[in-house]
Amino acid sequence: MYFTPDARVCALVAKARDVVLLTHIYPDGDAFGSQIALADALESRGARVRVWNCHPPPERIKFLDAAGRVRIVRPEEIPALPDCELLIVLDTSEPARLGNLAAYLAGSAAVKIAIDHHIPPPRHGFDAAWTEEQAGATGILILDLIDALGLTLSPAAAAALFTAIASDTGWFAFNNTTARELSAAARLVEHGACPADLYRHLKGAASLQRTTLLGEVLASVREEFDGRFVWSLITRRQMTDKGIAYEELDGFIDELKNIRAALVAALIVELSDGNWKVSLRGPLHVDVNLIACRFGGGGHAKAAGYRVAAPGVEAVLADLRPELRRAFGRPPPAGKPPRQGKEAEPCSTRSRKACSPRSARRSSPKRSSKR
Repeated sequence: MYFTPDARVCALVAKARDVVLLTHIYPDGDAFGSQIALADALESRGARVRVWNCHPPPERIKFLDAAGRVRIVRPEEIPALPDCELLIVLDTSEPARLGNLAAYLAGSAAVKIAIDHHIPPPRHGFDAAWTEEQAGATGILILDLIDALGLTLSPAAAAALFTAIASDTGWFAFNNTTARELSAAARLVEHGACPADLYRHLKGAASLQRTTLLGEVLASVREEFDGRFVWSLITRRQMTDKGIAYEELDGFIDELKNIRAALVAALIVELSDGNWKVSLRGPLHVDVNLIACRFGGGGHAKAAGYRVAAPGVEAVLADLRPELRRAFGRPPPAGKPPRQGKEAEPCSTRSRKACSPRSARRSSPKRSSKR
């Protein structure tokens, strides 16, 4: 066991027989893999488990749901969703990150728990929360929970958890990869996970459309601050022309952080008219979580993001540049560099005025730079 599960979380999950699993908007490999593995394990002991998300996962990880457990819930369906005994939220402890399903969480009479590897907000609203910031992925915690409860770890669950851990550690290349993550991966291979097959799904199954869009992103990279800041843009027109959904952009930003001398890399995505998603990476010493928090977003020190309303990309950059200037003026931290991981979606979509650095400093709650 790598982390000792919270005793109350363990007790609640152990006795539950009717469970609903939720995760954050646009689920990544860690969120989706954790859902699939926990659902499989709980069903093995006879529990009824329903998995509901408000967005589908990227195409390349849909194979994990071979049993067809996951239901994508439309906003108009939420009032008719049945209640349950226990509601478990995975890979986030911020209800706002559940998107439309936040309304279901708020209205449910079920006992509510969260399992996550980010620091929870001061007031999370769950009956119990188990969070371990030092875990490289939520999948590590799900493996510990399965062990603590003595549940079956099937080959399908092992593959899902291997995907979870590999996704959030950059296939064991990010600096949140420790002996713990590698040991867990080895154990999951012993239980039936096949790294070669999973790598092919995660890294070797890109569509031609996604590949050509990535080419356009890389061809249009721009630099500022003497190369310390690099950024690129994806417009709605580009995604529409190629038939690419937003969830298929996962991983694009990580290509930009490899540019030599870049302290911060940004991928700016046009979500809709006047609404933008900014993904940030800090490959060296800049804590991009501090920057994202200025705009109501968050993540990890090395990977963060936020959403903002603005009339155009230049307005997005105009707000971002002062924060970059401030970040570049900070000295590098002494000792071990901050951990790196997948970015977290921001807590909310705010107006450009509300998300401006000045108002964010005035009205946003303080958050840990290690979130």
